[in-house]
Amino acid sequence: MTANAAEMLRALYSAAPVAVIMLDKSGRIESANPAATRLFGQTEASLAGQRGDVLFATPREFDALVESGFGLGAERETHEFTARYRARGGRILDGETVASLVTGPADGPALGTLLIIRDVSAERSLQARLEASDIQLRAALASANEGAFSLNLATGLGSSRGFINEFLGIQTSDATIRLERLLDVIAADMRNTVADAIGRLSRAPGEALHVTFRAKRADGETRWLEMRGRVSEFARDGSPLRLSGVIADVTERQSLEEQLAERERQLANAIDAGSCGVWELDTETRHVTLIGPIRDMLGLEPGRTQIDTADWLDRIHTDRGSPPMNACCARRSIRPMKAPGASRSKAERSGPPDCWRAFWA
Repeated sequence: MTANAAEMLRALYSAAPVAVIMLDKSGRIESANPAATRLFGQTEASLAGQRGDVLFATPREFDALVESGFGLGAERETHEFTARYRARGGRILDGETVASLVTGPADGPALGTLLIIRDVSAERSLQARLEASDIQLRAALASANEGAFSLNLATGLGSSRGFINEFLGIQTSDATIRLERLLDVIAADMRNTVADAIGRLSRAPGEALHVTFRAKRADGETRWLEMRGRVSEFARDGSPLRLSGVIADVTERQSLEEQLAERERQLANAIDAGSCGVWELDTETRHVTLIGPIRDMLGLEPGRTQIDTADWLDRIHTDRGSPPMNACCARRSIRPMKAPGASRSKAERSGPPDCWRAFWA
C-alpha cells in the first residue's frame, strides 16, 4: 500500500459517519474511530484493550458471534447482520453491522475483525410505529366500511386496501390494481363521470375529488360508493403524479337521501296543485315561515313569507289561542281565522327540537 493510500484510509476512518471498531484475534478492542466513541459514549482509550462484549447488549450475544467467527471464513470475507449494542448509561440500540476479516500482507493470517456499525434504532422505532398505525388504520377502515387507495395518474396503476379489495373480490388485504379494474365494476351510465372526475385532477390538481356512483360488488349486488381524495404527490416538473383517497359504501345514506328528495318533490307538487301550504315555527326566534298558498289564506302582503309569533296568534281562532309551540308539542290542530273552508292543520315534527313544520290544507 502506498503512503497516499494509507493516508486516505486514515482520513476515511476518522471522518466516517458510522462506527468502526477493530477487534484483535482474541476479540479485544484495538481501536475505535470518532463515530464509535460518540455512539457508545466512551473514549478510544477507555475502550482499547477491553473485550468486545462491553459493546453488546449482553455478553452472550458477543460470545455467540465470536463462536461463529462473526460469520466469516475462507469463502466469506464480509458478513452483514443486525445486533443489539449497549451504549454508556445502559441505552440499548440496534446496529446494522458489517463484519470484515482483516488479514496480513499477501493474504497472510487473520489479524482480527473489523466491525462497521450503523445505529438504526430510530428507524426501527419509526417502522414499528408505522406498522402499529397501519394496523389501526386497517381496523378503522374496516369498521367504517371504507377502503384506502393510491393511484398513479400517469400509469393508472395503484394500490388498494381493506373494503375496496373485499368489494372487488380480492382476497388479500393489500393489493395492486389498475384503474380499469375499478372502472369496470362501475355502472355503465356513470363510468365516464368517474373517469372524467379523476382526469380533471391533471388539469386542476388543487381541487378535491368527490364523486358518488353505483358499482357492482363481487357477489353481484349493486351498491352506491363515494370516492374522496386529493393529489398527494407531484412529479419533478410539477405535474400531478399520485392520487390518494378513500372509497366508502354509502348505499344506506343514498337511499335515505332519495326518499327525502322524493318526499320534498311530492310536497312541492301538492303545494303547487292545491289550496295548501306549509308553516314552520322556529321556537328560538319565535318566527313562523309560511310556504305556498297559506300566505294568501292568512292575508299576508305579497312577498311576505315570515311573521312573528304574536302576529301568528292574532290569526288563530280564539278557541285555539294556545301558543303554537304548545299546540305542536301536544300534536293539536290549529285553525286560521282568515282561511274560509280550511279545516285543520296536521303538525309533524321534522328536524331539530327548535323547529316544527306543519302541513296546512
